[in-house]
Amino acid sequence: MLSLPGIATLVAALSAAQIGPPMQVSPPLANARAAGPQDGITVSAAGYAQAPADAAAVTLFVYSKKGGGEPAQAVLEPAVDALVKAGIARESIVVRNGSIYFTVDHPQLAAIQGALPGVTAAYQAQSDLVVNNANIVLYVNNCAKYQDAARNAAIAHARTKAESVAQSLGVGIGAIKAFNDNESPIDAQGRCQGGYQIPSYQNGELTSPADYLTVRIFANATIRYAIK
Repeated sequence: MLSLPGIATLVAALSAAQIGPPMQVSPPLANARAAGPQDGITVSAAGYAQAPADAAAVTLFVYSKKGGGEPAQAVLEPAVDALVKAGIARESIVVRNGSIYFTVDHPQLAAIQGALPGVTAAYQAQSDLVVNNANIVLYVNNCAKYQDAARNAAIAHARTKAESVAQSLGVGIGAIKAFNDNESPIDAQGRCQGGYQIPSYQNGELTSPADYLTVRIFANATIRYAIK
């Protein structure tokens, strides 16, 4: 076991080994230039494009306040009739597992708005039935061009950010050294999709401005520029 003098000697030896001449600190710009072409300015940015939906798929979830599981299909028929009256094609309506599912193709998307009050009215006489919530999925066909537009917007935004950083550092930006991006996915049919949920149709939340029928396609880009 080391005695107290021995510990003091060891600490002194370690301190002496770690103490050297003062470290020379170079300015950031000098470091960046000395480090060579691998160094640069890395920025990340987002961009988006938007397009009106070509189709919508709506799912209404209905339940009974009295419990007892999913409502029988016969109980849901008044809602189906209300949807047809509002302009939804009967052949596009599917009832299963206590839910009502229907699709609307452009240019009939406005029918979504008209359908909701009708469904609510269909159950006013049956106070135990509630449209619990709704899930709306919007589709845009031939989405590659919107994906490209979103990516280009992200790249332009990244360039602006890089130029601002370079100006603050007193340098210029050169060639792109690295690039990574990701965008809203496109499905096998070439479609992008967006969507939202509404807690309840009974309060008429979907009154629609165009935003309710518009899909936003997002892109993110991370770019590394050389310093010059």
